[in-house]
Amino acid sequence: MESSPGPSAEARQDPVPPTPPAVPSTSAATPSPRGGVQCIPQRAALLKSMLNFLKKAIQDPAFSDGIRHVMDGSLPTSLKHIISNAEYYGPSLFLLATEVVTVFVFQEPSLLSSLQDNGLTDVMLHALLIKDVPATREVLGSLPNVFSALCLNARGLQSFVQCQPFERLFKVLLSPDYLPAMRRRRSSDPLGDTASNLGSAVDELMRHQPTLKTDATTAIIKLLEEICSLGRDPKYICQKPSMQKADGTAAAPPPRSPHAAEEASSEDEEEEEVQAMQSFGAAQQSEAEPSQTVVGTEERIPIPLMDYILNVMKFVESILSNNTTDDHCQEFVAQRGLRPLVTILGLPNLPVDFPTSAACQAVAGVCKSILTLSHEPKVLQEGLVQLEAVLSALEPLHRPIEAPGGSVLLRELAGAGAVPDATLSAQATPLLHALTAAHAFIMMFVHTCRVGQSEIRAISVNQWGSQLGLSVLGKLSQLYCSLVWESTVLLSLCTPNSLPPGCEFGQADMQKLVPKEEKTAPSPPQGGRRAEGEAEGPGPAGGVGSDPPPAQGLLEGMGLEGEPLAPMETDEPSASDPKAKAKITPAMAARIKQIKPLLSASSRLGRALAELFGLLVKLCVGSPVRQRRSHHAAAAAPAPTAAARATASALTRLLTKGLSWQPPPYTPTPRFRLTFFICSVGFTSPMLFDERKFPYHLMLQKFLCSGGHNALFETFNWALSMGGKVPVGEGLEHPDLPDGTGEFLDAWLMLVEKMVNPSTVLESPHALPAKAPPHGHPPFSALRFLVVTQKAAFACIKQLWQRRPLKVYGGRMAESMLAILCHILRAEPLLRERLGREREGPAPDEPGGDEGGARREPHVNQQQLQQLMDMGFSREHAMEALLNTNTMEQATEYLLTHPPPLMGGSARDLSMSEEDQMMRAIAMSLGQDIPMEQRAESPEEAACRKEEEERRARERQEEEEAKCLEKFEGAEPLEAAELGAFTDSMLPGCSQLLDELPDTVYRVCDLLMTAVRRNGPAYRDSVLKQVVQQVWSPEPSLNLP
Repeated sequence: MESSPGPSAEARQDPVPPTPPAVPSTSAATPSPRGGVQCIPQRAALLKSMLNFLKKAIQDPAFSDGIRHVMDGSLPTSLKHIISNAEYYGPSLFLLATEVVTVFVFQEPSLLSSLQDNGLTDVMLHALLIKDVPATREVLGSLPNVFSALCLNARGLQSFVQCQPFERLFKVLLSPDYLPAMRRRRSSDPLGDTASNLGSAVDELMRHQPTLKTDATTAIIKLLEEICSLGRDPKYICQKPSMQKADGTAAAPPPRSPHAAEEASSEDEEEEEVQAMQSFGAAQQSEAEPSQTVVGTEERIPIPLMDYILNVMKFVESILSNNTTDDHCQEFVAQRGLRPLVTILGLPNLPVDFPTSAACQAVAGVCKSILTLSHEPKVLQEGLVQLEAVLSALEPLHRPIEAPGGSVLLRELAGAGAVPDATLSAQATPLLHALTAAHAFIMMFVHTCRVGQSEIRAISVNQWGSQLGLSVLGKLSQLYCSLVWESTVLLSLCTPNSLPPGCEFGQADMQKLVPKEEKTAPSPPQGGRRAEGEAEGPGPAGGVGSDPPPAQGLLEGMGLEGEPLAPMETDEPSASDPKAKAKITPAMAARIKQIKPLLSASSRLGRALAELFGLLVKLCVGSPVRQRRSHHAAAAAPAPTAAARATASALTRLLTKGLSWQPPPYTPTPRFRLTFFICSVGFTSPMLFDERKFPYHLMLQKFLCSGGHNALFETFNWALSMGGKVPVGEGLEHPDLPDGTGEFLDAWLMLVEKMVNPSTVLESPHALPAKAPPHGHPPFSALRFLVVTQKAAFACIKQLWQRRPLKVYGGRMAESMLAILCHILRAEPLLRERLGREREGPAPDEPGGDEGGARREPHVNQQQLQQLMDMGFSREHAMEALLNTNTMEQATEYLLTHPPPLMGGSARDLSMSEEDQMMRAIAMSLGQDIPMEQRAESPEEAACRKEEEERRARERQEEEEAKCLEKFEGAEPLEAAELGAFTDSMLPGCSQLLDELPDTVYRVCDLLMTAVRRNGPAYRDSVLKQVVQQVWSPEPSLNLP
């Protein structure tokens, strides 16, 4: 055979001199690598057996005396030939040869210098760092172990560092030749994939050789920067990953034959790996030339960017989080590695489905690991800075386009040069790709906020409550409202009969989406059809009487999970008309196919935003207080921090904005605004209540003070009066009631039912502490909130009482109305009792004037205060901790997580250098003074000044909220006469409900029994007489004698 001369020729060559570390001269004389020939299988099997024996014999204590001299003969020469000619001998022999050297060095560390003298170590370094390493999983995983062996003495470490090893080694993660090795998962190794194992091994190398930590971290950061350059370069485009699911989870390994799971002998598998490597290399060579893809008018080179990101993130996470210590994370942060890491989330070359991929989750996982291990707030700071830049680029999305109006995203898509490929190019569709980047950042924040450690939760709240975090929250709120509007418009354009006949709303942009060859085809009436019914299933109806459109699957859940109401459902009979599907033309099908990415991107981002807002609510509120069944009183939750209160205020401003939103003046139908309100109401409920319908008192307080409470009931009046066209009492039975009003009223009543329930509102585990907050502001009273809400709800219910129920939502609306009335009647005696106790209770504590501190001083445990002061905390700081907590443990944790700010001159003095302090002391001794303003502001002073500004802004906001709370301090419950008049006249309304909706009989009976308990036996007898009279009165339709 032609390959038989190879080994014999190599065996006759002279040993390679130890220096310089270049390619051995024997490789030039070996014809096998040039001609592509390989060692015959029988010879390779014999060599494997010999090397396997050597590897085991070196480690066997029985051979310890004779094995020390195994490297004194010709074995190093043979090993050098195998290692330097991996193309001929194959990856398996290459791996065995390096393992023999590694095992020998670990067994006999003192003999490493002899291997360095005969050049074996230089050949290994050249083969591993200068040449291309064989692209197999086992070889890549063994590299750090080999390097650890070569670096056991100073000479080896110096030679290793001179090769700049990490930059060369880490490049395998960004090479397409090594992707098959990264993807392959052998059943014999359940620990994970190649990238993770490689990262764990590099971590061990860095810990064995601490001097390598800096260089390795620098190489990791350069690797991230190279990914960023690939993601920004306009000549590249991301090709679809082949080993990744769309739901963001890693794909399963490819199917293997049953015998592959057996570990008896690995020769077959290794031969398969050799063949796979050869076929992959041949395929790469054959495809190297025609590797460009035409996107619009540009030729761009496809690269597996998402595979690169996934492998690099797994590699980096294994290095940073392989141990519970934070030394690697601290080094990574110190070398400013956070910026390129977070930048990956917003690369323009990423596809629009990147936020839902495993690669995005991997980036978020690395960020969470750094935050969890190092407790470094810079992770969140860098994410907020970059997210704010992305949100600034989305400003055009918030500006409505000119009349006749339409979708901003659709206008951008229609204006792109090459429409079929426009979604692939960030230059053609910048807003769409900015939405993708924002979505990726949101997913990272969702991942980092979902933690249970109190310290990490405090860091997250403090960052979101800072000026930067509040600014980002404000822009996210604006983005959420724009996404709801865009989704509503896009859905209407894909839904038949959703717009009035002849309406030009969005039609010009829709016409531009039609391919040229189909523009001559007649177009159907506006709207066309629903969005991709065959691809997106309908959202959960939650008891809705009509079928929601299939596009509901895209828009479902713009609120949070766990709610029975899908905010974007519709009750249009025409949307489910089967005749509408017959009107679809190929042109309309082409339009909807192009609109679907826009609709999917906006709805997915809306759901991610809702999830983030829900997590922030839980972070601000804190863990609920457990209700224990014992004689000990349950301790109240600690008071929310200033950052938590500021974040909660920003979140409730979003709710207020959504409930008072005004559409553009050219909106063709009130259905758009109703849909927006449906989404806003469905989103408000999980922001104010937990899964068990218990309210967050902090959110209720901010909701009341931000105007959201008033906006909620004003929205009801707008919907029932048809935008002010008819009186509120006549709207429900008006023949021209807009489509969607019933769905909105149903969602609105379900929310109000939670807000008027006295048992959940007053007994919530998320209650605020009863102690007065700082600055003498009045505390939040859940009792007053319940009084105000029940009065407003009762006025609204009276507008719906004794009205003909709607066809679709009438049953659910009636159930909610009856439940609200029961809550109001049951709460009447409870409210009066508690209000009476509230008026009598604070009397002994009134002396003390308006000074909050003097009034709170007696309530502080002096023994606990002294203990905290003995720990080294100041009296003011310890007093603040005791006032905001209930136990000594909570106070100690509060002091550790809320350090006092450095104020005034003390901060300036601490930030001054010794020279500055000396110069200032000399000037003061001469009767002069140096103004501090003349000196450049240090970073410490800037941080102190920024913290002071944030504190003052929070105080101003809290003063405004305190004024709002003072307005409700004198709120009185419903008058007994008003409730009595309603109960006396409500039987006809109950009878009408039973006639129209027989299923409400149990709720009606519950309401009547509640009224009987309130009014007494006389009322019971009166009701029974009226019922008996109605039963005995003859019905004309029965024709009774």
